[in-house]
Amino acid sequence: MAKKETIHDIGLLNNAYFLSVEDVEWSMRAQKKGWETVYVPRASIIHKDSLTSRSKTKGTYSATRIFYECRNRIWFVREYANVAQKIMVWPGLFLLRYFYKALAYLVLGRWEKLGAISRAMLDGFFTKSSRFKSIE
Repeated sequence: MAKKETIHDIGLLNNAYFLSVEDVEWSMRAQKKGWETVYVPRASIIHKDSLTSRSKTKGTYSATRIFYECRNRIWFVREYANVAQKIMVWPGLFLLRYFYKALAYLVLGRWEKLGAISRAMLDGFFTKSSRFKSIE
């Protein structure tokens, strides 16, 4: 939830992020412009899962969801983390999380998901930053 004035000041969600992390990126832009963001643990939002999030075959998430979640997290860290944060985040997020998932997809023969996470890592690390930068 956001005030109309905040939306006019910050703008809409960044379309480059599309499916995942777009709300977190928007919140960071709001904070950079001086708007307060608040976490309300009692709040509840019911969200009907979309077709892009569910897998039609094995596992929980679709290859599309896996791609955007992985790539957008990399973009977010590239854009908003300072050097110390990057040093702390890269090993845990990518070596432990994404390479572990890639290995699991390889062992389980989930080729579409393995391809999605591989493309996401390449796109996340090698995309020119102008493509995902904040829309300010």
